[in-house]
Amino acid sequence: MDVVNDIVYVIFTAKFMMYWPAMRFDPQPKFTRTMATLMIGSVLCRLYTDFLFLALLLSVYGLVLYFIQCHVWMQYAKAKSENPH
Repeated sequence: MDVVNDIVYVIFTAKFMMYWPAMRFDPQPKFTRTMATLMIGSVLCRLYTDFLFLALLLSVYGLVLYFIQCHVWMQYAKAKSENPH
């Protein structure tokens, strides 16, 4: 269980850090704040409680949000490039 949690957490952290530079152009800042909150919640859960399953759920939910956000971001960038005004 702990190994799965570690793997998901590492993937989530890596994805989040890849996305971080684009955040200032974010078309949906509320979505991104939710994602950041989930990540921080997951870290705190892992460090200070025994609720590893909850930390795993937060990480997985954050990853799902991340992929949705990337899709939205790609649509936004595509629309911007087709219509720059």
